[in-house]
Amino acid sequence: MGVYLEIARMLRTDPALRERWLRHNEEHDLLLLERMRELQAHGEVRDDVEPTVVGRFLGVVLDGIALGAGAGVRDDVEPLIRLVEDAIAPRK
Repeated sequence: MGVYLEIARMLRTDPALRERWLRHNEEHDLLLLERMRELQAHGEVRDDVEPTVVGRFLGVVLDGIALGAGAGVRDDVEPLIRLVEDAIAPRK
């Protein structure tokens, strides 16, 4: 958790690092966007929400799980995973 928070601080206070980070993430984000569009086209992920929004939602949830694990929280993540699966599942 300390590393996560330190990186967040460095990205906030070091413009050169933030620029490199953003440039690197642009390529990664494009690949993830392409994959999310594929999943939506194949009916594996709901398509009534923009793929970028689904991706941001997943990122927020994963960040929260990672922070909880880093803080020593030993909660069972299985119910969270089921909730996330339900949240992004195709609508009938």
